[in-house]
Amino acid sequence: MIRNLFLLLLATFFSLSAMAAEDRDRFREIHEREWAFRMQEFPMFASYTGVSEQAGRLGDVSEEAQARRYEFWKGIRSELDGISCQRLDRDGCINYRIFVKQMDNYIAAYETKSYLIPFNSDWGFYMELARLPEETDFGNLEDYRNYLGRLHQLPVLMDQYIALMRTGLELGFTQPSVILDGRDEPIRAQIVENVDQSPFFGPFREMPESVSGGDRAELMATAEKVISNDVIPAFQRLYDFFRQEYLPGARKTLGASDLPGGEHFYQAQIRQYVTLDMTPEEIHQIGLE
Repeated sequence: MIRNLFLLLLATFFSLSAMAAEDRDRFREIHEREWAFRMQEFPMFASYTGVSEQAGRLGDVSEEAQARRYEFWKGIRSELDGISCQRLDRDGCINYRIFVKQMDNYIAAYETKSYLIPFNSDWGFYMELARLPEETDFGNLEDYRNYLGRLHQLPVLMDQYIALMRTGLELGFTQPSVILDGRDEPIRAQIVENVDQSPFFGPFREMPESVSGGDRAELMATAEKVISNDVIPAFQRLYDFFRQEYLPGARKTLGASDLPGGEHFYQAQIRQYVTLDMTPEEIHQIGLE
């Protein structure tokens, strides 16, 4: 009888060990698959993390792309439900919980339509684009060509952002008009008379010795054309939209709870930034105490 009990315990141990190994391997595979997806979907983020394969792309922020990512992340989240955090080691369980939170935040961002407001008082997509010259590493000819490839794609991306914000206007999902004073200044700064005045032209003023004379002339000519025909007009369209449509049409209310579905949006923001399932009232009470 004791022998049978021992064999049962031994079998249980090996079974749990096998299940733990299976969960560990599944979690690693899911995480790696999602990370590869993220690198593909967000080329600028990929570049910031040192992944060079997407260096010539800007990405897609259209409604269709938002919906596609949402479906992908919902699938990832469902797969994560099949993994037991308790069967992972301590570090693995911590990583699992953080990863689950990330997926929940991505899903909530789509469901609350926060992508229709792609800027705030501290950050904006147009500011990120304006940082391309200083955020890009220029060490060889390929770096410059990838940079030019991104600049050539900038009008499409800009028009996608304008389309999102226009949808936001139609739905009443905008930033409060009271905070918009001066938000157009970083946009206007990119609208210059001469190409050589554009910050996007800066990287071509001093090129490394690894770029030969003939290649330099080609790059300069292409840069002048792309910045003149693509970049500056794209920022002009954004500026015109901002001044003529967004500023007059932005909501006159202030609180996020006043947005369509605002309470859900507000709660999602709390979960993302506070990382706790607390109500606004509970957080306010902590401040009072």
